[in-house]
Amino acid sequence: MDNVRNRLTAFMTALVLVMALFAVLPQGALKASALSGKGTKSSPYVVTTYDELLKLMRGKGNSEALRNGEYYIKLGADISSSDDLTDNCIYITQYSTIFHFDLAGHKLSRKSTAEWPFPFIFLSGNSTLYIDDSVGGGIIEADEISSLLSAYDGALIINGGTFNTKPTYRDDSGSYFILSNGGAYVEINGGTFSCCSAQILNCQGGTTVFNGGKFIYKGNCTGLRIYTYTDDSCIVNGGTFLAENFSSSCNPSPAIEEYISEGSEITVDGRTVTKDQLPSLYRQFRQIDIKNNLKTVSSATLTVEVPAAGRTPSQAVLSTKTLKMTECVWKDKYGKELEPSATFQKGTQYTLSVTLEPKDGYFLSFNTAAKVNGLLMKNKPAEYPKLTFTYTFTAQRQVGDMDLNGKITADDAIIAARLAAGYGDYSERYDPALADINGDGKVTADDAIIIARYAAGYGDYQTRYTKYI
Repeated sequence: MDNVRNRLTAFMTALVLVMALFAVLPQGALKASALSGKGTKSSPYVVTTYDELLKLMRGKGNSEALRNGEYYIKLGADISSSDDLTDNCIYITQYSTIFHFDLAGHKLSRKSTAEWPFPFIFLSGNSTLYIDDSVGGGIIEADEISSLLSAYDGALIINGGTFNTKPTYRDDSGSYFILSNGGAYVEINGGTFSCCSAQILNCQGGTTVFNGGKFIYKGNCTGLRIYTYTDDSCIVNGGTFLAENFSSSCNPSPAIEEYISEGSEITVDGRTVTKDQLPSLYRQFRQIDIKNNLKTVSSATLTVEVPAAGRTPSQAVLSTKTLKMTECVWKDKYGKELEPSATFQKGTQYTLSVTLEPKDGYFLSFNTAAKVNGLLMKNKPAEYPKLTFTYTFTAQRQVGDMDLNGKITADDAIIAARLAAGYGDYSERYDPALADINGDGKVTADDAIIIARYAAGYGDYQTRYTKYI
């Protein structure tokens, strides 16, 4: 009896200690322990269940989803979901959120028996999704779902992975898509895409750019096709298109000839052909390879004279030799274009709108960075193959420009000298802060001398003493 009592006492003591341990743990500590990482590039979140993935990435109806930032997520295990729900999908709706999603060699899959399930990964809300596979062997697979990937705005960048559709549940009519683009920017740089009686792309808007990737057709005679509503909504710079289960009675036509960029090298089963020859070969092909020797423009650098009171609009100067500037427009806060003779007004906001295009032999990617006066701009990707961005300035006053006519002259030096000498009502007519060009907190003859030398282009004075308030 004592033995039993002692064992029971030991058990209760251990139980109390365990409960006490739970009590002192921070709220959510155990939940967080299952999800390792910090969401950064060096320490990504590692997810091992479908619910964890939805909790992080699904914005629709989920207040706990990641928002308003840049996050890195990778799979730590194979993840699958089998359900009868319409929208149990990765529904990204967070505005201006960037996700880097790494398959890391694992498989993400979903099968739905709902009548019309949503696409597996659905992108909206002006978010950006990068899909990579750092290890190799990673897979995203949709079974009996209308499309694998769907993007309605924002940007989808695919760099790697294998993407499979298995529409075996309803019919074999070809009404299933690897990708549906309703108005986003989509860039495919790599990966393998296979489908069974499906279309590569159904593009109702936006822009889709194929820079690489392998596209495999495994189904019936419907064909591995690109469907677009406008001619300029799809650009094929590169890729490999394969027809498996070949039959002479089938026509697995990719219908890609009208989207292939100029200067591309095209081979059909190893034989070099032209774009015009492609349609006559579709019934016979097993492999089409498209290569383009275009070089990517990684960055663009511009400088522009900062708006200052009294100054007229100036053109930006582009120093990147591989690009050409096709638009450089100044607009006021109401969006009205400024005349060349207009003058900037102190404290007023002005916007510079710039459009750049690649020169022959080059192309732009989503990651092409543009800097104006050293500041990184955000590109508008839907303008591909152009690089379009805006930069908003608030017009200031240049120190040394005493009369605010938009330039520093000898007249400004005279005004500064008179201010330093306490001449007449100059301290009321002119702002002493504009005369303090050496920044020592007072106006002296030294300031007047510096302004005079600046106006004369003396030495490096225009570099050393250009500043605005």
